[in-house]
Amino acid sequence: MSDLHVYLSRPYVVSHSLVEAMASGCVVFAADTPPAREFITHGVTGLLVPPGDADAWEQQARAVLDDPAQFRSLGEAAAALVRERFDREVTIPTLATLFDRLVADRR
Repeated sequence: MSDLHVYLSRPYVVSHSLVEAMASGCVVFAADTPPAREFITHGVTGLLVPPGDADAWEQQARAVLDDPAQFRSLGEAAAALVRERFDREVTIPTLATLFDRLVADRR
């Protein structure tokens, strides 16, 4: 259980830790990079800070940790987003459709 997940992001593919933290309803903040923006909308599903701006990272972390209740809605929205995009009820039918299409293309 955590009030804040600090995702020390790089401009690479997003790691599982980001998605898992979002799924758990934890408030996440990350560097404002294209991969992170695929998952986080600043102020809606998490918080984004300029990469390399240590002062902004510290200020954002302190703001969340000083008043976690103020930011709780971000974690709730992040968890809802992960359920909408990655829940088994969503991903399995999509994957099955892809496999069906691949099999049909081989005929």
